[in-house]
Amino acid sequence: MRERPAFTSLVTPITSTEESQMTSQRDALYPTEEGFVQPFPADELLHNDVPPDADFTLSETSYFGFNIPEAGIDCEIYAWFHPTLRVVSGGLMIFQGYKTVAGQADFLDYRNTMPYPDGDIDDVHYPTGVRIRVVEPLEHIEIQFESPDGQTKLDVTCRAIMPAAGRTDGRHFVQAMKCNGELLLRGERHVIDSYFTRDRSYLLPRAEVEHPVEPFSWAAGVFGDDLAFHVVGGDSEEMSPKAAHWGYIWRDGELRGLSQMRKKTLREADGIWPTSVEIDLVDSRGDTYEIRGTGRSLLPFPFWPNMITNLMFTRWELNGRVGHGDYQDIHFGHTLREIPSPVRG
Repeated sequence: MRERPAFTSLVTPITSTEESQMTSQRDALYPTEEGFVQPFPADELLHNDVPPDADFTLSETSYFGFNIPEAGIDCEIYAWFHPTLRVVSGGLMIFQGYKTVAGQADFLDYRNTMPYPDGDIDDVHYPTGVRIRVVEPLEHIEIQFESPDGQTKLDVTCRAIMPAAGRTDGRHFVQAMKCNGELLLRGERHVIDSYFTRDRSYLLPRAEVEHPVEPFSWAAGVFGDDLAFHVVGGDSEEMSPKAAHWGYIWRDGELRGLSQMRKKTLREADGIWPTSVEIDLVDSRGDTYEIRGTGRSLLPFPFWPNMITNLMFTRWELNGRVGHGDYQDIHFGHTLREIPSPVRG
């Protein structure tokens, strides 16, 4: 990894021209990137060096979670900071099985508006009851939660199995973690012993308009301490260097970039709900990977109203090995409106 750009070059206010260019981009929400930069330990903290005239869409995000493969349970813990507006959106959702609306989650407390933290987020307690503590930056995280009725609570420790892989813009990193702990879900106790891939971004514009892009995905899976993958991109019928907008292979202690990808999302008859996925990758060393995923559980969630994300907890297979992770299937309204909606009665 090479060092990231200095922060002084990252806080320029987003202009209307830049926002228009992002909105009109039809390949993906983010440009194709190659390589990695090394995040700093301070990137676990809020990036408060934001100029007073910065665009109101400037965002910072924190994404953690865990899963319980034997029970088909997935937990997503998300915080979306709006530094110029001084508000936070976020919460946690726990789901088991295929759901058709967000409210069917086995546990859900997600709030569009919460106060900005008075302190920092290396030890933060959100109004939802979620507490996240950074024990060692980029290495060791602890998460606790208890619902008001005491019927749902969790205590989980997440430890990195790989260095944090930073995107080349210096504003985003992803990292596979080993998660251990305990979950009480509506009175039923479960042991947490699995993997999850965290995501952290900062100083990025995130306009909540309807972006004119085709469905794309954020996919991650972990097979063990020695093998994991992550990729962002849309479906592609052929292997292409442009299909994977960014991602990695973590293999035997080495972080490798992606040079080509083919991806196919298989869906229910309605054309909306994903059921399985085929991902073929070529890494920066020329090694190939045929990864096949099958959905175990799913929750559709509108992180913003103009976009729907199908959060699919996925069982991955690669060369006889089994792993698990998340497949975030992302749609904007224009693609969903193309699917017939019959009028009843």
